[in-house]
Amino acid sequence: MHAFRKTAAAVLTLCGLGGAMPAPGAESSAPRLWAAAGYWGGDATYSIGGRVVMDGETMQVHDPLSELKFPVEAASFGGGADIPLGRRAELRLSAFGIGSSDSGTVENRDWLEPGVLWVESESDASLSGYSLNGDCVWWFDLNGPTAMTPIQFGVGGGVFYQSLSWDVENLDQWYPLEPGLPHAIEPGLVATYELDVLMPYLELALRAQFERVRCVVSAGLAPYVGAEDEDDHMLRGILARTDADGVGGLGEARLEYDLTPQVFLQLRGNVFGFVADGTEKDRTYAGPDAGSTWTIEHEIDVFQYQIAVAVGMAL
Repeated sequence: MHAFRKTAAAVLTLCGLGGAMPAPGAESSAPRLWAAAGYWGGDATYSIGGRVVMDGETMQVHDPLSELKFPVEAASFGGGADIPLGRRAELRLSAFGIGSSDSGTVENRDWLEPGVLWVESESDASLSGYSLNGDCVWWFDLNGPTAMTPIQFGVGGGVFYQSLSWDVENLDQWYPLEPGLPHAIEPGLVATYELDVLMPYLELALRAQFERVRCVVSAGLAPYVGAEDEDDHMLRGILARTDADGVGGLGEARLEYDLTPQVFLQLRGNVFGFVADGTEKDRTYAGPDAGSTWTIEHEIDVFQYQIAVAVGMAL
């Protein structure tokens, strides 16, 4: 995954050569820096099933065969900068990190056949990770730069990168087909899951200035999303890796209030999601089947949101 992260960093660096938003109605504007704290929610779900290739033979299994849902429930912190590049263009950069380790409950379900649930389990999740975003927008005046309430329409694009890592602990597993069986309890670390996402996107935006209040909304569409994940099932001794691609999107809304000409408060909300498909490559590294390998179809479905309060300064 190190090569994947280097690629993301390179693309974000290239994005910084573009531009993305000035203050409405002004020939130029000072860079605006901000720091934020808030809540990061959502989940990342992956499922497997369909075509399986093992020992040179191909077979078809029901889909889904198995599904795991990893929660995103954490305090977040971050910061960013809005840097005007002339009257029309502006560069916006932001970074957020996970500020707490506990992150809800991992849910697992396995099906014996379509519609027949065989195994269910829940485990404690701890989460670490971060996201990076850079976009470049070109703004057009909708009602003239000297209007009392300047409104602008923007077009542009950007790159979003995210890296998340879960530790899965304290397994509680039961069997719906045999409710009389006792739960299987396994304390301690039982699995880890890592997910890296790179998403270049095209963007439309709108913003308006009402005296001390500034509103900005934007939406981006990603016709290509690249995702890599790695699931280490320690109890089963199975390491699963997947390269997947798909489509996604993201959105943002900001409401800012200028306390002074230099200092402002900001309420911001973000959403992000994608669906990607790929081929999972599995390898058994422990037990009597150590060395066995196979592939199976794999789908990743992610939806996340952030709500944060920020304080900032115009330089």
